[in-house]
Amino acid sequence: MHIHDKKARPQANKMLAKAMTGKLCGYEGQSGKVYRIRLDNTRRIVRARDARFIEDFQAKDEDREDPIHEATFEDAYISDSFDASVWLKHLEAAPKKVHWSDQSPTDITAKDITGKVDNKTVAESGLLTPEATPEPDNHDDDGATADDDDSFITADEDEEQAADLASDNIFATVRPSRRTLPPGYYKTLHNKGKGAADRLVNGSFVDLDQFEEEARQEGLAWQWVFDQKFDANGQWVSNRARWVVCGNFENGDHSPHEVFSAVPYASSIRIFFNMVATLDLHCHQFDIVGAFLNAVVPKDTEVYVQKPTGFEDGTGRVCRLIKALYGLARSPLWWFKTFVPKLEELGFKSLTSEGCIFTNPTSGGLLLMYVDDLRVAANNIEDINKTVDSIAGIFELKRMGEAPTFLGYSVRRDRENRIIYLSQHLFVEKIIERFNKQGLNPAKTPWIPGKFVLPKTWETVEGSTKGYQTEIGSINYLANGTRPDISYTMMRLGEANVGPSSEHLQLLHHLWRYITGTKMLAIRCGGKIDPRDLHLRAFGDASFASDLMTRASVGGHVVLINNCPVVWKARKQVLVTLSSTEAEFINLTPTAMSLLWVATVLKDMGYHQKTPLLMFTDSANARAIALNPLNTARTYHIDLRHKWVIQRLSMGEFVLDHVGTEDMVADGFTKPFNAVKHAKFVRQLGLVVVPNEE
Repeated sequence: MHIHDKKARPQANKMLAKAMTGKLCGYEGQSGKVYRIRLDNTRRIVRARDARFIEDFQAKDEDREDPIHEATFEDAYISDSFDASVWLKHLEAAPKKVHWSDQSPTDITAKDITGKVDNKTVAESGLLTPEATPEPDNHDDDGATADDDDSFITADEDEEQAADLASDNIFATVRPSRRTLPPGYYKTLHNKGKGAADRLVNGSFVDLDQFEEEARQEGLAWQWVFDQKFDANGQWVSNRARWVVCGNFENGDHSPHEVFSAVPYASSIRIFFNMVATLDLHCHQFDIVGAFLNAVVPKDTEVYVQKPTGFEDGTGRVCRLIKALYGLARSPLWWFKTFVPKLEELGFKSLTSEGCIFTNPTSGGLLLMYVDDLRVAANNIEDINKTVDSIAGIFELKRMGEAPTFLGYSVRRDRENRIIYLSQHLFVEKIIERFNKQGLNPAKTPWIPGKFVLPKTWETVEGSTKGYQTEIGSINYLANGTRPDISYTMMRLGEANVGPSSEHLQLLHHLWRYITGTKMLAIRCGGKIDPRDLHLRAFGDASFASDLMTRASVGGHVVLINNCPVVWKARKQVLVTLSSTEAEFINLTPTAMSLLWVATVLKDMGYHQKTPLLMFTDSANARAIALNPLNTARTYHIDLRHKWVIQRLSMGEFVLDHVGTEDMVADGFTKPFNAVKHAKFVRQLGLVVVPNEE
């Protein structure tokens, strides 16, 4: 074989030799792709990779000087000794000459190489052995076969060379299999032997008593997390300590689909409370204590964690998890798979359109699951207690009754009028205190009035990015929860998350002033209406080329249940349109999709709404295009995905009506308003101030 000679200077002499001859001695590394080559001229061992072998076994011609094996190597470097990662065998006696045979490479001992005898037993190398290379059929003119020549040491080589080769122990290294070896294979091989390593490959090596050394190396780190528990009024309840795994040290040995948490959409929460209010159901809340600690780890999954301080036994062993701990990426999924079968035994079934909402067809009950926080609704208290008692027999839980808060939402109920008010005023007070925004003068609009505009391009204010992102993230939870009136402003502020300008900071400060003065605004759910006719409708609008930099249009829509917003969206369109008609037409598809999803959730809950579903636009031209599928002259250049609404309208699933701009509820999602128009926009959305309790 040939390897690259780094000392060669082909620039000086094109005919200068660029390679050194040598013989393949062995492999190293877990993948076996690092090669050991013994140079003929210096008798030194070099390591090389990125090889391209040309295996051509022929009888040796005394007249030619070409080597038997040829290869081209790159990035070779010289090493005087073997790396610790190569496992070596002890030497025994062997004849001076080696002939090819049917023996596997692992069957060739040092005895076959050196001719020296050692009383020590040959140690197990434990490396996985590939299939032997087939014997060559090549014959030379004299009838000699390749077997007559030693591919490693020929009979012509002197005693000194054979002794040097024997001292190098290079033939004990066998190339591992190309299949993937489990983590810790070589460590187990070295400490436990080949039998333990084979059991590790086969997946049967799970006993901590046998696995203690390797497990100790692979155990995940942990830490104690100390916390304080407060009630709904902010009063201290208790101190808590939790053993948490440092999941950030996981090696990523799980698939992306295994990372899941039972977190419903904010829209699903609003739909749930709308149905609870409309049906006048009793609704209680309870919390599973240490939910993830009850989650069963699948039998085919091994997770090892180091023992916490104070629980060591001096053996160096670690803990193999039978049940999950907080901090692992897969703990939420294991909890979901542990808890849902118990709900199914009680007669609950998850919706196909929203996996975190469950219905009980027998009792007519509803259940909303948010990881370990649950809301159970039923026609009578007895059905709720029956469900909770059954769950309490399996998991420890806390009964919270008709709790006034849920996930940062304040829940205020008017049973007489079948209304539930959802607000986030406690959350607003918390973030105002956190970001030190007390004492601001209230503003009447979320956008700065007048001719204020954000710059097309800007320079980031130094040192402001992290604080800006933190404030935007907190307000965004408010905008997605109960405050659709600030959606447009939040969308524009989110454009500068990579780094705000002074104008963005000015607008953010003004938004804090607006939030301070309107923190008691709430959405009003329910009402005395037929649950099979919830006055479901959607409004969609677009503002043509409103982005001064990209000239993209801004689209927005809102879906209402009896004048209660349950889905809303304000975002830039993904393409630049050529007219306001195109912008309005493209916005119809996401509007219809949101309306159809809400109708599907209600249908899965057992309350099929009247069809066709009703949606509105304030563009007569866009409506004409959508209702006439044969009129393609003005839409042939528009992507097919935006024409989905045309097919659904022709199938009779939707009715598209025209409404004037003054009555377009979604208009405030596409542009800023002055104080008068914004107040009207708030009323159209059904936002109200929560009335005081008498």
